[in-house]
Amino acid sequence: GDRICLSYTGISCFSAATGAPAWQREFAVNEGKAALSYTSALTDDRTVYMSGGGRLQALDAASGALRWQSRRADAIPQMVEMPDTLYLQLGGRFFDTGSETWEWNGEFGAMAVDRHTGETRWTFDGADDAVSNLLVFSGRVWLADEDALIVLRDADGARVAEVEHGFESPPVIAALNDRGQIVLANESEACAIDPLSLEVLWRVRYEPPGPGGWERSAPGQRRHSA
Repeated sequence: GDRICLSYTGISCFSAATGAPAWQREFAVNEGKAALSYTSALTDDRTVYMSGGGRLQALDAASGALRWQSRRADAIPQMVEMPDTLYLQLGGRFFDTGSETWEWNGEFGAMAVDRHTGETRWTFDGADDAVSNLLVFSGRVWLADEDALIVLRDADGARVAEVEHGFESPPVIAALNDRGQIVLANESEACAIDPLSLEVLWRVRYEPPGPGGWERSAPGQRRHSA
């Protein structure tokens, strides 16, 4: 509508025409020393959705009043919106502001939340020691952990399949390329998996970026966490 919402240590809303403040809500956006362990905001005509303080929050777009909040989770760095459901990544890899290193943290899984009430439809916390971002398509939720690409049924979160990716360290990125292949990647490995046959189609290893390259990519990695 006629508003601009900005997320930083919470969320602030302004008039798009004049820049005048409309409302503001502050809440924790870090989990301990894990920096930026929250989602970017999503909006529709009436509601602003954003995680912070370990919960997904639905705020009234006009006033900023809290409509509902999800159950507590260690960290929610991503959500994927569907008409009636929001799919949340639980946990991920975050920049630790104390040690200044990247650390895995959280419940390592996914959660589906009713978009209108905040009620938890299902939770999957069976990922092993890591979790990539989520992909949601073809009636499935796809995510990777330390060992495998995991396939969940979007209706109830049941694990329906998995395929080992063979990485030496966990994938931090899952993406769908223009050929319809699921691509998993970390700093030195990548592979593509066919979502129908679950066959690994190709695999490549490469030299990880040096300190300069990593410093350039780190702000984006830090913001998206996965």
